[in-house]
Amino acid sequence: MHEKKYARRSLVDYESIRLPVYIREVGYKTYDDGDIQDAPPQRHSFFEMLWCSKGVGEIHLYKEPFLINSNDVFFYFPKERHYFVSLSDGWQLYWLTFDGPAAYSFFTAYQYPRKIHSKAEFPYQCFEEIMNTIGSDDPLIFRGMLSKLCNLLALAGADFSYESNYLARVGHQLLLKNISNPLLTVNYLAQRLHVHRTTLEAAFKSGIGFTPGSEIKHRRNLLAQELLRHTHLTINEISQRCGFNDTSSFCRFFQKHNKVSPLQYRKTLLNTPQQ
Repeated sequence: MHEKKYARRSLVDYESIRLPVYIREVGYKTYDDGDIQDAPPQRHSFFEMLWCSKGVGEIHLYKEPFLINSNDVFFYFPKERHYFVSLSDGWQLYWLTFDGPAAYSFFTAYQYPRKIHSKAEFPYQCFEEIMNTIGSDDPLIFRGMLSKLCNLLALAGADFSYESNYLARVGHQLLLKNISNPLLTVNYLAQRLHVHRTTLEAAFKSGIGFTPGSEIKHRRNLLAQELLRHTHLTINEISQRCGFNDTSSFCRFFQKHNKVSPLQYRKTLLNTPQQ
């Protein structure tokens, strides 16, 4: 496997620049047939977009394989463990990571599924421009990175629409609206939508790539991470906002998904300098 990576300067160099989202790193990697790469645990929280330029391979996330062909785009959220399996020579993925105080709300507003097949032409030029300028110390260029990220996300979605899976779209909106509701379960969603549980699960798998049960856990975990990272709310207050009736259940849930307690997670963030 061959990889090329380009990183921004430390945010300390841009103390006077305030943006909702920052591009963190960008690059590409090319695999030989049969290559397997396990992504290491991440110390920092960032989102990542991967865009296949050629070849065929698989991205494995939560023990589920996603087949990735030319012009398929895949997204994953902060600190999600995953690995890659190349199924052809020259499988090539261009990738970009981003973070920032509004990264979560910025990306989730698109409501993209995990995997999209873009109908746009592969954006070599946009990736190259970011690679060539991401290390610049010019504040204007640094601010302009955000527009390039928005352009990539627009091209990734191209003609994507949830209208092709109406039940997934409506179900996902209902899920997000009720994420703080302790009554939120797969059966709750199915009853509200007047469909059978298996019908709803099939729609979610087709529309966003995961079952509604997995998505409920995933969204609650992401919300907990965001509240721990960006607010001074108590653990009890955060547990209630994440849909838990008691703090002990929330702490067990968080520990299971993050391998640390909520307090340890917050302390680690406070002791980690920004990159």
